[in-house]
Amino acid sequence: MRNVMIEGGSKAINQLRLEVLKLLGSKCSDVGCTWSHPDVLQIDHINPVMGYREPSWKMLLRIKHMEHPEHEFQLLCANHHRLKTVRDLEDICEYKSSLRQLDTLGV
Repeated sequence: MRNVMIEGGSKAINQLRLEVLKLLGSKCSDVGCTWSHPDVLQIDHINPVMGYREPSWKMLLRIKHMEHPEHEFQLLCANHHRLKTVRDLEDICEYKSSLRQLDTLGV
């Protein structure tokens, strides 16, 4: 089976990604999901991060050297990652809206 991994990535980066996937459990973290193929697994920030996005190789190195990467990151299959991202964005928009409402009330 073909292993796409990081498109255009070097063998070293692909190897690093495999090591990080192993550190994070090698399968989708969504309850009941059985996806475990590296080509469909994506690294997710458990708490959404907005703004600056570091290059993937830097994030992989950072995760590899963390004592407990599972506290900040999880693996999700592409479908569950997309669903979580949509929910996260909805939550962020709702939060910003509530802040605007409080601001207009002078709170």
